[in-house]
Amino acid sequence: MPKHPQPSMPQRRRKRRPHRDPQLVRQWKLLERLNHAPSSVKELMAVCRVSEKTVRRDLVVLEKVGFHLKETVEKPVGRKYWQLNKPLQLPETERQQYRSVVRLLDALAEKVAHLEDKRLMADLQIIRRQLVKKCG
Repeated sequence: MPKHPQPSMPQRRRKRRPHRDPQLVRQWKLLERLNHAPSSVKELMAVCRVSEKTVRRDLVVLEKVGFHLKETVEKPVGRKYWQLNKPLQLPETERQQYRSVVRLLDALAEKVAHLEDKRLMADLQIIRRQLVKKCG
């Protein structure tokens, strides 16, 4: 006798939450953002896709571990902006490594230029710009 499957209860669909970064990655993103420009809590929320409470908690953690954050209040509106008091500087050896990688990318771009692959060339240019930003 064939078994008939029991009718199952309809399962509730879970709402998919947006991907959340692990804590250290998220805090590194905050540091990078605060290093380049003053940012409001709402802007930081958008960068990391987390709640206001999480961003504020991360700011407290960053201050506790020794990153000096400067809080600026916009006078007429009262908006608060955060930024690093002293910009982060990469050690010279890291900068040199980034420069070496940029030189390698330039050589690679020359080698693949004859392929006329616009997407590949665009990707190489994007990576190069990001590396040049990192090494100042």
